Amino acid sequence: MAREHEDEQALRDAIDAGDASAWDALGRLLSSQPGRSDEAEAAFRSAIAAGEALAWNSLGWLLTGQPGRELEAEMAYHNAIDAGNVFAPQNLGYLLRKQPGREQDAEVVYRRAIRDGILGAWNSLGNLLATRPGREDEAEAAYNRAIADGNLDAWRNLGCLYARCGRHEDAEAAYREAIAAGNRNARRDLG
Repeated sequence: MAREHEDEQALRDAIDAGDASAWDALGRLLSSQPGRSDEAEAAFRSAIAAGEALAWNSLGWLLTGQPGRELEAEMAYHNAIDAGNVFAPQNLGYLLRKQPGREQDAEVVYRRAIRDGILGAWNSLGNLLATRPGREDEAEAAYNRAIADGNLDAWRNLGCLYARCGRHEDAEAAYREAIAAGNRNARRDLG
């Protein structure tokens, strides 16, 4: 608690000294503390007003966790994408896939992110496709592409897909690869 207070004060001092990026950092700090989301939102909006366009992504992430603010979050992510934030497409895809009936929109976002070379987009596409009936083969291909691109977290997701499809030997092999890559959750999945 004392450390958070010191960090907050240091960020406020940086803001007072004219560091506009400190607004975004302050917003992220505040958003991690219970009951301070309104202050975090104000900090993100101050960062944006000060010209820190990448704070749109931080604002989008904060709003994603607030029921009824999905449209605001979506607009924030679009602004972040326009500003060149490489994390925003992933976050936008996540927001869309969590909304019933928006899965196709999420897929479009993930495929655009893949085309643009956004790290992690193949894994995210696999996660989306794995939830869609009849698209398990496409999910498997997406996870394998993610693995080929160096995203070792995709091993666990591939294992979960195999387990759901009844491919238990393949699931075990994928979980073992995930464990070897340092994924602790895969150990639990393996049993």
